Amino acid sequence: MNMDTFHRTPVLSLAAVVALAACTATGGVSARDAWVRVTDPTRTAAGYMVIENSASSADALLSVSTPAYARVELHEVVEVPAPAATSDPMASPGPTGSMDGMSGGATMMQMQPVAEIPVPANGSVELKSGSYHLMMMEPIGTITIGQTIELTLTFKSGATVMVSAEIRGV
Repeated sequence: MNMDTFHRTPVLSLAAVVALAACTATGGVSARDAWVRVTDPTRTAAGYMVIENSASSADALLSVSTPAYARVELHEVVEVPAPAATSDPMASPGPTGSMDGMSGGATMMQMQPVAEIPVPANGSVELKSGSYHLMMMEPIGTITIGQTIELTLTFKSGATVMVSAEIRGV
C-alpha cells in the first residue's frame, strides 16, 4: 500500500459510516422531485416535492433549512369564507340571498403557516401549488433560474433528509 492510498483509506471509511448512518436515520422517509418556484429572486419562493414514508408508522415534516434562504416556513392553502363586499345591512343580497353582510357562502383560498406536514405510514404527501408547500424567505446571495439548492428536511421521528431542488421560474 503506498502512502497516498493509506491516507485516503480512513476518509473513505468515515464517509461510508456517515452514509450508512444517514440511511438508517431516515426511518423510511425520503423526498423526490423537489423544485422551487421563484417569481422574484430577491423575495420569497415556493418549494414543492413529494415526500414518501415507507415505514409502518406515520411521520411529519417539522422544518426545512437551506443555505440559500434565511427562513423556510411550512405552509398550506385552505378554503375560507370570502369577506363580504359590504357590511351595510341595506345592501343588495349576496349570492345566497343573505342580507347580513356575510359572504353568502362564497369562499376563497388562503395560505397559512402550519407547525407540521403529516406524512402517512406507507404513503406519501405531495407539496404542490394550492396545498402544502414551503415558503422560502429572505434569499441569501443571488438566486438564479436553473440553479440547484440543497434542502434539509427534519421529521418528527428525528430523521433528516437532504434533497436537491432546482430553481425554476413561473
